[in-house]
Amino acid sequence: MKSAVAAGPAGAWLHPGPFTAFDVGCRAAGLALAVGAVRAVLAGGVAHPSLLVSLSAYGLLALLRVPSAGLVLEVVAADLLLAGLASQPAPLALAACTLALLAVRPESGALRLNGLDRYFVAHGYGADAATSAFQPSVHFFVDTREELDRAALDAAAAALAAEVPTCRSFVRVGAWGAERFAAASPWFDTAGLVERPAGPVEAWEEAHFDDPFDLARRPPFRLHAGPRTAGGFRLGLSIHHSAGDGTGGLLLLDRLFQRYNELLEGRPAEPFPRERRPRFRELFGEHPLSWRLAMVRRHVRPLDKVGVTNASLLEDETPRPWRRALHVVTIGGERLERLRAAAQAAGLTVNDLLVASALRAADAWRRARGKPDRAFRVLLPTDLRPTLGLAPSLGNYVGVVRSEFAPEEVRASDLPARVSDRVRLGRTFEEAIETPVNLGVVSAVLPTWAFRKALHDFDNDPRSFFFSFLFSHVRVPHEQRLPARATVERLWVRASVPRQPGVGMLLTAAAAQLTIAIDYLVPLLSDEGAAAFAAGLAEELDRAGGLESTRAGER
Repeated sequence: MKSAVAAGPAGAWLHPGPFTAFDVGCRAAGLALAVGAVRAVLAGGVAHPSLLVSLSAYGLLALLRVPSAGLVLEVVAADLLLAGLASQPAPLALAACTLALLAVRPESGALRLNGLDRYFVAHGYGADAATSAFQPSVHFFVDTREELDRAALDAAAAALAAEVPTCRSFVRVGAWGAERFAAASPWFDTAGLVERPAGPVEAWEEAHFDDPFDLARRPPFRLHAGPRTAGGFRLGLSIHHSAGDGTGGLLLLDRLFQRYNELLEGRPAEPFPRERRPRFRELFGEHPLSWRLAMVRRHVRPLDKVGVTNASLLEDETPRPWRRALHVVTIGGERLERLRAAAQAAGLTVNDLLVASALRAADAWRRARGKPDRAFRVLLPTDLRPTLGLAPSLGNYVGVVRSEFAPEEVRASDLPARVSDRVRLGRTFEEAIETPVNLGVVSAVLPTWAFRKALHDFDNDPRSFFFSFLFSHVRVPHEQRLPARATVERLWVRASVPRQPGVGMLLTAAAAQLTIAIDYLVPLLSDEGAAAFAAGLAEELDRAGGLESTRAGER
């Protein structure tokens, strides 16, 4: 086993925060280049004034770009060109000083962000008078009867930080973009990666889940472990959504348990396979330009998302500070087998029945509260890796199936078949890429600060209910590794929910059970309202499986 790094690299100057010598030096070099070129033009007697003006403009552009080793080399080349054109010694000295910055750079290489990754970087905005902060993150839980071995778990976490580039990465944000870099080695203390709360783990989770990830100063993952209130233990892995989606998080959890099991069983460490993580622009570049332009015209319609009112699952649609709460519905045993059999008999998938049951439960919930009939617009994220021919990896490769259902369709007897037809249509390649195309274009056009402001303003616009609720489905692979010498009771996932739509359902499908984590925002939806919806959902699922109605929700 590769030895874990006990503490970060020697020297606090290697910390990747936004005010390191490397970061400040890059920007100072760009400013010096711009000023030097302007002075050379003003001094007169220059043979190539237009070229010097171009060098000045490039220096100003360097101020706006994300500091990187490549940018340093570009500025050095521009400095040398300026020295040759202006016949001045000062640019040569500047070039030498700029080149010296490479010795103190914290990164070893770039982990290029795609449009979805940049979206989640931009979406971490702060609180204001209208709403609390939204921190995009995904959380993975493994509930066990026995406590996991502490020493082996700590060593496995340290191995992730040392061996997986994303786990020792940081994000730099410039005026015109953002980029993720992998440090050559962890700069943080890997011995303290697993936090162990003193009391029940559930109380700690509710207090800390919305803690922001400082992507410039801390790694994009967190681990905690502790006893559960009802008995047993839990391991939690949280990742910032810019680092990975549900598939990526399960892969990271799989690698954690690979190292954990090797340590417990005294086996040599098998190296992790190298990932292929191309950007969407690379994948879409395989198509002709006419196709790419057609996809942009087809999918980039920002006005479709502003001022749109659909059915919500909220009791109060007014923006205000909120706290996040959770309700969990678990389906296993005979209930799950009956649901699978019913889906197979109807030529549908279990997911079709789940979405249809959620729509019917939501419609009944609204009618019981006297809310007006409105169309439901549901977003169903779908993993694009199989469509794109990619293996499981970190990063974000998610498309979104957008399905709209009028109230009369929700109440029709053939709703599951309608759901199936629209989900299949939405998962065709040209439809499913709506989200990456949208966000890729927007993140390429808008600087990060403007992208963040647009997202913040939309999320706080009470006139816009672009979609009714989010319904995510994460499938646990059959080969998913689990901790050795422990009885796993449940593996499940939950995600952060923005004020729009305020309610999200994340289904974790494992072989033995389905777990639906319903996240919601209080007081936009009360605990009583969420419990009523969860009970209605359980009843609809029982009805879909041909069972007597039961209420199998648990907190």
